[in-house]
Amino acid sequence: VYNTLNTLRDLGAIVEISAGTEHTRYEPDPSPHINLVCLRCHQVSDLQDNVSPDLLMDNIFQNTGFRATSLQVQVSGFCPECQQAKREEIARILHARAAKRVGNATGTPGEKGVSRGEL
Repeated sequence: VYNTLNTLRDLGAIVEISAGTEHTRYEPDPSPHINLVCLRCHQVSDLQDNVSPDLLMDNIFQNTGFRATSLQVQVSGFCPECQQAKREEIARILHARAAKRVGNATGTPGEKGVSRGEL
């Protein structure tokens, strides 16, 4: 299977994508486009916008004389779902810290179920 994937990649029939995991992902669309890769959930999606990879390749040629035959742009960041999950995680940690401070100030135990490592 891996030899076949490598051959297809070498022929330009598929594109290898690094999504921040130990496993390589392959995409069946070798046409110039932009991939958005989430660093948390490793989801890969195509940018659906008016950004033209062809214009970028033309710009590269105009500025450098380098004739690009293919272009794969990978933008790494966080998808909306993972951004929301991170905000909720931060809010939970801040709430636990506040509850612990209130517990320490009043001499009563803080919120149970929160370990020091989470704070």
